[in-house]
Amino acid sequence: MTTALPVLVVGATGSLGGKVVDELLKRGKNVRALVRPTTDASRLESRVSRSPAATCSTSTHSSPP
Repeated sequence: MTTALPVLVVGATGSLGGKVVDELLKRGKNVRALVRPTTDASRLESRVSRSPAATCSTSTHSSPP
């Protein structure tokens, strides 16, 4: 049995990244999104909660100045 590796989407809370996440979830992919702690990820979290194959991870580093 082969286990599919997760697909990392950077920028998943943005317009294009959100569309990429939606398409990956439709295809049954295991999606992992890296989200900055200061970003509102509520729309992403609602997408993720509807799909058992997705996870949402929050990064612990900040952007460079």
